[in-house]
Amino acid sequence: MSFLLKKIKTYSLKQPNCIAIESDEFKISYLKLWDITKRFSNFIRKISFNQKVIIIGEIKSLSYLAILSCIHVGVTYIPINNNTPRKRLYEIIKISAPKVILNFSKKKFFKFKNIKIINIQSLNFFDDLKTYKKFPKKKNNIAYIIFTSGSTGDPKGVCISKKSLDHYLIWLNKKFTVNKNKRCSQYSDIGFDLSVADIMGTFCGGGTLISIEKDIDKLFPGKFIKKRNITHWVSVPSTIDLIINSNQPNAINLHKLEKIFFCGEPLHQHHLTKLFLANKKLSIINAYGPTEATVSCSYLKLNFRNYKNFILNNVSFGKEIPNMKFLIQKNLGDESGELLISGPQLFLTYFKQPKLYSQKIIKIKNKKFYKTGDVVKRINGNYYFFSRKDRQIKKSGYRIELEDIDSNLRKSGCSFAYTFFVKNKSLISLVKSKIKLTKLKKKLMNTLPPYMLPDLYYIDKIPTNLNKKIDLKKLENISTIKNEQDTED
Repeated sequence: MSFLLKKIKTYSLKQPNCIAIESDEFKISYLKLWDITKRFSNFIRKISFNQKVIIIGEIKSLSYLAILSCIHVGVTYIPINNNTPRKRLYEIIKISAPKVILNFSKKKFFKFKNIKIINIQSLNFFDDLKTYKKFPKKKNNIAYIIFTSGSTGDPKGVCISKKSLDHYLIWLNKKFTVNKNKRCSQYSDIGFDLSVADIMGTFCGGGTLISIEKDIDKLFPGKFIKKRNITHWVSVPSTIDLIINSNQPNAINLHKLEKIFFCGEPLHQHHLTKLFLANKKLSIINAYGPTEATVSCSYLKLNFRNYKNFILNNVSFGKEIPNMKFLIQKNLGDESGELLISGPQLFLTYFKQPKLYSQKIIKIKNKKFYKTGDVVKRINGNYYFFSRKDRQIKKSGYRIELEDIDSNLRKSGCSFAYTFFVKNKSLISLVKSKIKLTKLKKKLMNTLPPYMLPDLYYIDKIPTNLNKKIDLKKLENISTIKNEQDTED
């Protein structure tokens, strides 16, 4: 049995009436959580034979039950955000070839050959399941597959093993310090691997997981923290910008908040300054990790007294967690270089993409290292992020291959497309096309998730250098971009 399920089983006996999941509609105790997990495991076992189940989560508080049951029965779960465009969703379904789709959203699907679609809209579905009976576990090494942006324009599936997940959760359980008196937010969509930290981290500690499902609560997280008495918060740092921009970082909203876990993108000084002004007792963990290293593989503990000691161009992401190993491949002419990661949390492979896996993995002294593409520097034992080697960026914690956007623009009819990321955290795509920008935007909305949609601008002339190659620096600094308008070339 996994570390996570052992913990939930223990809490179902020691604190059976403590609330495990709380949403606007219902509360589920640890006793009921364990009972539903077992009974739903039976259900999944009967309908899933090839060990892959897709979970589409709009009602996140119900999708947690599916995730736990997949882990219990030994099938691989594939979490997908509810706002994933239909065309991209179908690409993932085609690539992964699941036996079952557990649909916790209002999406309607066409019938798929050999795929069973089960729509689950309320807790009553689980209450009607049959009594649990013991069954042999399936031998399957993959806990979950997270699909992220790929440079070819197609999503790539990162396969995380059960051992990697266990290693991460054992560490997280010690550092996140949740117990039965703590209330942890669940802000991230389940298709984003950071959700593993708050969902499973809370259950491993026996705390109460508070599902954030309403758009208004996502837009005003500071008010949500106050309203639901949140003690532990997990998110990407840019979520704090929402709190800052809406004048929410104050003692009234944040006074009960005890700990924040940040990961997914660089943390900046202004984030910490605002938070500590509102609550000087806050304890903050700044973590780092690509999806390929199972959520996060470094950490730095910050408080009001020490945080200014760890700021360079952004806040340090600290040191490796136990058993993980960092190396810097210094080939850039100074002390910075590409970060390489090794250790028990490394992913197994990219699903059905062995060539891509071989490109990302190198061996050093018979140890596998993952080439992150992140340019970092180590100062006084702590690591700082500087830039990327390639065209991959992070926006709201999601990794985005800019070539993925370009590729989809070309597929939509553009003769030229180039996307870049600007300082105000917006995506800009320069295009040459005879298609109206409004129509082009609509086409993209069918293939790319909302966080990947760029602002579109026509370009008259593509700048080149002396070798007649596209001059990317000039392109990104071009001053002849037409204002976005509904006209044709």
